[in-house]
Amino acid sequence: MLSEREKVELLIEKFWELGYLTVSRKYGKYLKDPQPIGKYEVEAIGKIGSKYIIGIVLNEKDVQNPNILSKLRFLATRKSRITNKNAVLLIGVENSNYLKALNLINSLEETIKRNIILFELKKTEEKTLNKKDKLFNSNRLFF
Repeated sequence: MLSEREKVELLIEKFWELGYLTVSRKYGKYLKDPQPIGKYEVEAIGKIGSKYIIGIVLNEKDVQNPNILSKLRFLATRKSRITNKNAVLLIGVENSNYLKALNLINSLEETIKRNIILFELKKTEEKTLNKKDKLFNSNRLFF
């Protein structure tokens, strides 16, 4: 089970994978918390050029909430003020809620689904090598 802070960290990592810079985020040391969008709280907002991304995390309670579809529909149809381009909605869910969230998104209209990216929140496993392996691999000239 991941903490709320870890979930936001994984959301920000996904922003970076997609090429977005973080504009505001929850639990940030140097960045301010994002402003609510409409009446909904969001975890992070990112930007690449004139294109924006909105990041949220759904937990068990959110997935079972009957009003979640209106929240997803509202956030997925946001447009930037200046360029009027659609913002991407990035949704992070834990493994246990992934299929429920996928079913919710599939029940939305096709034009809304195009603006949504759903991903599973999980920690990446780092490969650890012992010192002997690191020395051996770094000094090899031929394979």
